[in-house]
Amino acid sequence: MIYLSRAIIGLLLIMSPVWAWAADTGGKPRAVFPEPRYEFTGAVEGLPVTHDFIVQNKGTAELRINNILTS
Repeated sequence: MIYLSRAIIGLLLIMSPVWAWAADTGGKPRAVFPEPRYEFTGAVEGLPVTHDFIVQNKGTAELRINNILTS
């Protein structure tokens, strides 16, 4: 029984950071942009230029993107 108790305590200690992280997010989405900015160099006037921006959801709820603004 002593070994079982130690195993359970060890498991709780290992899992506690995971539970703390889940509690910190509060069931909210969290958008992360690995590359938040991109410089369009060498663009020719009149021709379309494109770039794919990656958005990762690091939260615990669904991430919805409803509107995008460019500058």
